[in-house]
Parts: sequence; C-alpha cells; structure tokens
Amino acid sequence: MTDHSAIELRPKMVRMSDVEPKDIEWLWPGRIPIGKVSILSGSPDKGKSLVTLDIASRVTTGRKWPDCAESPKTGGVIIVGVEDDLADTVRPRLDANGADVSRIQALDAILQADGSESLLNLDKNIAQLEAAISEQGDCRLVIIDPIGAFMGNKDSNKDSDVRAITAPLARLAVKYRVAILLVAHLNKGKADTALNKSMGSVGFGASVRAVWFVADDKEKEGRKLFLRGKCNVSANNGGLAYSIHCAPGANAPVVAWESGRVDISADDALLDNRSARGPKPESRQEAEEFLKEILVSGSVASKIVIDEAKRRGIAIATLDRAKRDLKVKSHRAGDCWFMRLPKSEDNRERTSLQINAPPFEWGAAAYPWVEPKPRLAWGF
Repeated sequence: MTDHSAIELRPKMVRMSDVEPKDIEWLWPGRIPIGKVSILSGSPDKGKSLVTLDIASRVTTGRKWPDCAESPKTGGVIIVGVEDDLADTVRPRLDANGADVSRIQALDAILQADGSESLLNLDKNIAQLEAAISEQGDCRLVIIDPIGAFMGNKDSNKDSDVRAITAPLARLAVKYRVAILLVAHLNKGKADTALNKSMGSVGFGASVRAVWFVADDKEKEGRKLFLRGKCNVSANNGGLAYSIHCAPGANAPVVAWESGRVDISADDALLDNRSARGPKPESRQEAEEFLKEILVSGSVASKIVIDEAKRRGIAIATLDRAKRDLKVKSHRAGDCWFMRLPKSEDNRERTSLQINAPPFEWGAAAYPWVEPKPRLAWGF
C-alpha cells in the first residue's frame, strides 16, 4: 500500500541563481533594519520605553536620526504595550517628542466573540497582529513592550518556545516590510556576555538580526548608553549616549541624544565582572597619551583608532573614558566615523581617502586600505 502522505511532503528548493540580490532596507540606518526583528534590552529605569517612543516619533514625522543626517521614510507605528497607561503616560510622552499621533495606534486588546477582551498572545493571536499591520496600511514600525508579557504559555527560558514566537514575527516583518522592535528585560543571573543576559533564553539574541542594550554610564551619573549587542546585517557603527529630561513646556520625559559615537562594549557596561570599578589611573593615562599621539595631526578613522588601541592592549571601555576626559570629538564623513581632538576643528574635513595614508607611521602597514570607500569590520 502506497504511503501518499510521504509522497505529498516534498522539500521546497530555491536555486540561488534565481534569487535577486537586494540591499538591506533600514528604518534607522545601521541600527534597526526593515523586514526583520530587533530587540532593545536593558534593566528597568534605563529609558527603554522612552527610546522606543523617540524612534516612533521620528518615524511618524521624518525627523532626522540622532547619529546621521538621514531622515526616516515616514509611516505608521503600532505599539503593543502593557506597562504604561495610554492616557497619562504614553500620549504625553509622544506629544513631548513631537510625534504625529494620528499615525500611531495602540493594539490595546484582542476582542473575543463574546465581547470580552484579552491581552495579545503571540502564540495564538499572530493573525490578529497581522490584521492590525495590514489595516494600518502604511505601517513601518511595530513596538512590542515588553515581549515577555505577550508570550502566552511559552517559556522565555526555552529556546524552542522563544523561536516559536520570534519566527512568525520575522515572517510578518518580511511580508509587510516593517521593523519589529521587541523590548526585553535583562535576566538576573550571571552571564559571560551581554547577549546571554537578554531575557531568559539565548534564543532571543540568536533568532533576531539586531540586539541593542541600554545601560547606565558607570562613570557619569545620569548618562545612559545605547550599545550594540549584535547587528549582523551592518558594519559596527558604535553606540550612542543619551540623558533623560523633561521637554520644554511639557510635563513628560524625553530622550536627549549626545552627538558622536560611543565605543564602550555592551559586555563592559553590563557585566559585573568587567570594568565594574573603571580602569586603573595608569591605564587611563596610557589611553589618553595614545589618543593624543594618534590624533596629533587631525582626524583619524575611528576603526583605525580602535584597532590600534586593541593592538596595544587598551580596553575599549578605558579608551571610551579617555575620550570623554580629553573631550575627543566624533564626526561622520560619508560612511565612516572619525575622531579628532577638540582643537583639530580645522582638520575636520579630511576625507576617507586619508585612511590610505594615516598620520602615524606605525599604523600604515596594519591598514592597507585600497578602496576610496572605507571597508568597515562586520560584527557577527
């Protein structure tokens, strides 16, 4: 007797020569991709939700991103949240950010056949989330804050359960060309990497394309850091720093971004056993002398500075603190970030072609750049 079920189950094969290559589309260039799932993770009271509302306001209005001159393609935003009241918290914060609130909708509940309401359950209500995205029409961003509240009976500590949630979300992101941003808390256990501190299972960090962390700056009270944990579809463009304050004329907090990139790692910022007390004075002095030496002639590509610091055994966290002490400036030219000493203003317009001839003899052999456009290191 023939087993028809075995015949009907066939592999679907795709010949790669039939696949049309495409560039990555970005919501926030180099940080949050369109058509993929990203995570923003951190401990409570670090401004995770405020960061998401800042992003939402930029998407709805086209206001420029804090680290580049590029403006986002405008569109709608869907917020799926449970921790903040819409009337006294979310709406005032959106208004303080200057958001176009007519383009933002909150998925407040799932309406049942009997008229009752229930919380969105991503294990059972993925079709309802899809309907919400489809009905909005111009949706560019979906924020789910926090992801742990919408997993139903799935266990956030089990890899298979986590992927059962993130995989359908990834398919929605591709189908509707939206960015899906999941907000996650850090787990309380010890971990060897920052990625392993995001929620319970490593499946969260492994199954999404980008993970960003928010953390306190251990050296400056009130300063927060937005740090890269993973973004394997872009070059490493560093992190950012921000503070939280009330917007002028508004009784609601907003994020105020600092200019320039931050090169401290998420591991150094989040792991207790790494740089918890800051670098020793002699280590910071070494880092300061290094920066003065390498930047003496003007702007130098950040990648060259970081790579040479690593070669000399200078920790990235120590380098970042030395940058702040010396008030080293960061600026962008084309696709490349540069560092300069504060008195090197007249050298700011040095182009990326100067990477081919760095102003320090010991670095030239280590960086045989041959292309006019800098080739940045990929962070897989």
